[in-house]
Amino acid sequence: MLSLKSYFMAVLIMLVATVSSSPVMASTEADTCLSIDSALISRHYPYVGWQIKDISYIPDMNTCQVVIQNSGRRSVLYVSTDLKAVIAGEIFKDRKAVSQDALARMDQSVFSNTVETLDRAVAFSHKPEGATKYVYFFTDPDCAYCDRAKEKVLQWSDKMQVEVKVVFFPLQMHPNARGKAIKGICSSMTYGDYMQGKYGDKQCAEGDDKIKLSIEVAENLNITGTPTFIGAHGKKVSGFNEKLMGGIL
Repeated sequence: MLSLKSYFMAVLIMLVATVSSSPVMASTEADTCLSIDSALISRHYPYVGWQIKDISYIPDMNTCQVVIQNSGRRSVLYVSTDLKAVIAGEIFKDRKAVSQDALARMDQSVFSNTVETLDRAVAFSHKPEGATKYVYFFTDPDCAYCDRAKEKVLQWSDKMQVEVKVVFFPLQMHPNARGKAIKGICSSMTYGDYMQGKYGDKQCAEGDDKIKLSIEVAENLNITGTPTFIGAHGKKVSGFNEKLMGGIL
């Protein structure tokens, strides 16, 4: 029969072994995620042209989360910790879209590193008296949705006392949009001119450079359409929705 001292020593050893085993396992699985590279994903994932932007381990789901980017669009893949499969698509947990949360965090991280460049890409702004908050408004001169939204944006800006910083993002589907945007910048366009569709007729190297910069910034921020709004903390809204705009301030 074990002595009382021996019994407690045995229990203590079992407890130490139990407590220490979980962190070691989690660490091993997290380290597995760090071994993921393009070659491994290509072994399972049939598409091409993408780049890995971020890799993280999700402990409560015991899986590796990989953010990839292809032609300016970011999406999320999930890799099993045995590295034998890749899952593409949305995952929901506790009624929340896990993938969308990951992309939102990625967008905010990229935004914090891009905001100074973004300010240089602003074409013009509307700042109501007393405004202390602001949003960036990505627009295309030939975007019909932007054209319908611009007056509502102005009204919302004045009512909420929020500055609207306008950034031109001419889309490839609109072949004349880039030229209009450049003329608007070279003609010192105002929000009032924007409301009336007056882009002017001047051309200048500064305008061309600013549009190149704004396109680069928009793609880095994973903006794929217009109108898109980004708040001061990197939160994003696609399309103008007054109820959602307050959430990005």
